[in-house]
Amino acid sequence: MVTIRDVAERANVSLGTVSRVLNGHPAVRPVAREAVGRAIAELGYVPNPAAQSLRRMKSHALGLVIPDLLSPMTVTLTRAVEDVAGRAGYTVFVADSRLDEGLEASHIARLLERRVDGLLVSPVQPIAAVERCVSKMGRVPTVLVQLRKPVREFPTAFVDEQPAVYECAEHLVSLGHRRVAVLHSGSRAGGGRFRRDLIRGALAERGITGGGDLDRSFAETGECYAAAMAALNGPERATAILVGVHKFVPPVLRAIRDANLRIPDDVSVVSFGDSDWAESISPPLNVVVVDQAAHAEGAMALLLKAISGEPLRERHFRSESIYVRRGSVGPAGGCVND
Repeated sequence: MVTIRDVAERANVSLGTVSRVLNGHPAVRPVAREAVGRAIAELGYVPNPAAQSLRRMKSHALGLVIPDLLSPMTVTLTRAVEDVAGRAGYTVFVADSRLDEGLEASHIARLLERRVDGLLVSPVQPIAAVERCVSKMGRVPTVLVQLRKPVREFPTAFVDEQPAVYECAEHLVSLGHRRVAVLHSGSRAGGGRFRRDLIRGALAERGITGGGDLDRSFAETGECYAAAMAALNGPERATAILVGVHKFVPPVLRAIRDANLRIPDDVSVVSFGDSDWAESISPPLNVVVVDQAAHAEGAMALLLKAISGEPLRERHFRSESIYVRRGSVGPAGGCVND
């Protein structure tokens, strides 16, 4: 009996390509489509109607690929996705890429093998790489989440951080801060590099253009601690620190403690992202944060419409961050707030 694998070998293409040809998927190169057609004719391959019907059945399962399951923001997002999915009759398979591009690609492939009806992905890989992953087995409805701007390749739930970042920068300037350290993640996750450029631009527009000693990117908490210590020592030390990823706040707080400095009397701190402990410590942290539950609901609305075949009149869902003032930002060097 001739199988789809025999067709793929004769045509010198992947199983996924043969599957897309058989299902009339448009994203197949003409050369590959012709090769598959010739192989089918030469081998006399006849598709199995029962198998095709089984492939078209809905699994009532969704895949959620996130970059860091330990992040409080990711936990909130995941819970909200599961709540919306449950009400719509879906089960959610959650996969943690751990900020690893290869692991993310593997998770997407395995979820597609399990015939999930749709995917939500907070990508670590470049968008083009995600598109290749999703297309390998016939593209399923996919929505990208937690990005900082919409993309054309996929429907996108994105977070507009500009208003909050500009408000935060203005607040720091009004309090006399000119030496502002910005500690970033080096990962692409959640549009981290776009966030970095946004922060740099907001500060530069207000005349704050710190050198490399005040603008650092890294991947590990140990590197963050070292960068914070470097920024907090010397006669030209930072008077404020913006922490671009919430998981890097603890090493920054340890560095401030070890440098014998106090918040906000000696140094001000602003975190991107929030948590119960960030609000509970003394002083509680100023944060730039988005409502992750509302963000998840918007993303799920896009995905469920795409799965149903309903036209997406709006391909993108915008969430807006806010700057929350608590107690971790004060005047620099005794300056008085305007």
